[in-house]
Amino acid sequence: MDKDSNKLGFWSIVLLGINGIIGSGIFLLPNNAYKSMGTASILAFLCAMILALFIALVIAENASLFNDDGGPYLYTKEAFGDFVGYEIGIVNWIAQIVAFATVVNGFVTTLSGVSSIFNDSIVKNITIAIVFLLLAILNIRGLKLNRNVNNILTISKLVPLVLFLAIGIFFLNGAHYQPIVAEGVLEPNNFSQTIFLIFYAFGGFESLPLVAGEMKNPRKNLPRAIVATILMVSLIYVLLQIVSIGILGSDLANSVVPVQDAFTKIAGPFGGAIVAAGTIVASAGACVAGAFWMSRPGVAMSENKMLPQFLSQKNKFDMPHYGIIVSMVIAFLVSLSGSFVFLSQISSVITFVIFIPTTLALIVFRFKHKERKGAFTVKGGLTIPILVIIFSVILLTQTTFVQWISLILTFMVAIPFYFVYYRRN
Repeated sequence: MDKDSNKLGFWSIVLLGINGIIGSGIFLLPNNAYKSMGTASILAFLCAMILALFIALVIAENASLFNDDGGPYLYTKEAFGDFVGYEIGIVNWIAQIVAFATVVNGFVTTLSGVSSIFNDSIVKNITIAIVFLLLAILNIRGLKLNRNVNNILTISKLVPLVLFLAIGIFFLNGAHYQPIVAEGVLEPNNFSQTIFLIFYAFGGFESLPLVAGEMKNPRKNLPRAIVATILMVSLIYVLLQIVSIGILGSDLANSVVPVQDAFTKIAGPFGGAIVAAGTIVASAGACVAGAFWMSRPGVAMSENKMLPQFLSQKNKFDMPHYGIIVSMVIAFLVSLSGSFVFLSQISSVITFVIFIPTTLALIVFRFKHKERKGAFTVKGGLTIPILVIIFSVILLTQTTFVQWISLILTFMVAIPFYFVYYRRN
């Protein structure tokens, strides 16, 4: 059998991206955005969409230059050398592990909405352990099984959202959109904070290049899939906000589960049950996607002899089983530590830090490696890459002093390990 037959095709890549982005949070986000900006929150969603699309375009062009796993590690290593690549690779691996631990905890928290038994600390920890074990087995067993599970979960989480939008559009109340722009909501600080809040709901697409090696013709399919993913997710998010406002009006600001409340209002308990089930599936899907790419920064570095080589050793299913197991164990310990909430904030900061060297790498490739031709090029010269750098810097100004110190310490801890492996290899 052709080895590539089980790899991810274009639509499987898109579904993986959607699965990684749309988690349980989007079912809760409309109320927070509305609370900050009212009807103008729709504008904030559109601005966050543009920001995400700009970043996606930059990542897409970088992705079109390579066939291998690694993402930011691979790009910065090629552009700036081993040391910068190593630092970015290590902190990205840490960020992926912590983000995954947070997603698993979020999934178990979602289950507590179904049964209070999951609020018990012992039951919660046992459930977390079972989730980690199942996801480890799923990833070790091979790409085909993982791909099929991912596709099923992604479609399953989209069904309640699409159903809500398709039905809800007939129950919109025009009066709920007044005023379109309330006094004070467009103040720079309030507007920027709302955009940043919404932007986090787009997180996940930047991780797709981490598993480029598991894709068919990644230099062609991955860039197109990244852009398609952002456009499809953006359409869902904007429509979700429009319909939620149209149904609930000012009640949206006080709703704890806005999408569920809105669907219940127009379809009764049946609508609420569909959204509740969709929330659980969405959270489970995000776990599957996160587990798939979490180990890949470490595996890619191992393949380049920057980390122990056993991490990239593959089993009979052609999966880096040791790298997966090590990443899962670390993430499991993080999830039980009780500090994953703080660590997830650091993880988010790392994501925006990584956008900067990743974008600078694109500029380097354009001017210093003109012989490296990709299948996708961002139009408009350097306008979009420069805007991405500016946006990333602005986002980073919103971080706290403690987060910055933690980030700097993370980079510093990686330095001695680099020299150990640099001298050895």
